[in-house]
Amino acid sequence: MGNAFSGKITRVPVGIVDGDHGSQAVRLREAFASIAANANTFRTVELVDERAARDQVAAGRLKAAIIIPPQFTTRVLKGENPRLGLVVDNTDQVVSGSIASKLAEVLATFNRSGSPPRMASSIALDTVELYPYMPYIKCLLPGLLTLAIFLSVVFGGVMLYIEDKARGVHEGFLVTPISKFELVSGIVLAGTVKASICGTLLTFFGATMTGVHLLAHPATLVMVLLLILVSGFTFNAFMFLMVGNIKDPMAPKILSGILNTLLYFPSGAISPVESIPAWMRILFCVNPMTYPVHGFRALMLKNVPAMSIVPDVLFLRLIGAISLLLATRIFRRML
Repeated sequence: MGNAFSGKITRVPVGIVDGDHGSQAVRLREAFASIAANANTFRTVELVDERAARDQVAAGRLKAAIIIPPQFTTRVLKGENPRLGLVVDNTDQVVSGSIASKLAEVLATFNRSGSPPRMASSIALDTVELYPYMPYIKCLLPGLLTLAIFLSVVFGGVMLYIEDKARGVHEGFLVTPISKFELVSGIVLAGTVKASICGTLLTFFGATMTGVHLLAHPATLVMVLLLILVSGFTFNAFMFLMVGNIKDPMAPKILSGILNTLLYFPSGAISPVESIPAWMRILFCVNPMTYPVHGFRALMLKNVPAMSIVPDVLFLRLIGAISLLLATRIFRRML
């Protein structure tokens, strides 16, 4: 939690579009490379043009892009106070603010460096935010929606199953001739329906309160509902794998609280992943909460094409399918 809220932003992917390739553009890129090598705030990625830069930032593969315009070196040498462009993804305000601040420091140092009188110009930075003003409560919506689905799974699926098992409700199921796979699948799908209802209600209420206009984009709304369904299934299968064979009703409650903390904070829901240590980012990559957060943010805040969240959906389905198969294999037909 401490790393999530106050960690140092490092290795943020930032694109560079060099439309000049002159001596001053080279000096500027060397200054950026120095920051990347020493302070390690960001790592630079070469791009061909401004349109590619905007597409990469919109898709989430880059957090920002620096645009060095044509004739940059000429304008510096003539003292015409040239301007650089900075395209930022303002759906992540912490990272975008850190990048802008660090680049301002780089330019201040660049402007103070010993230049001859004929180069006495000041380079300024024009920041372009890809999306309209983004209040923080709107940025929190994807993470809150993911957390609501997870908690619905915990209390409406796994906990209910454990309590029913302790009360002997499942005794009637266990003596039937249905297979273990059918039994486990039925419990998981029942929890998926509850989680999907909870997620759908929160989507409409949350979108209304934060000003996200989902009804104006039917295709986006369909993809959001699909992602809710897949997330509910994956969380249910994953949690059943964790606690399906536990007998003590208190143990799943303790385990669920631990998993909630371990999965939620490194998911990028409330703070940038770039603020957590490198070793902890391994958890980010295998974290089932990471992918709903990314998908909901892309759909609800960025309004990107539906195809951009296909990797998130596929990864969630993979985790869900593996969890369901493993849970079926280790499930014991006993009270």
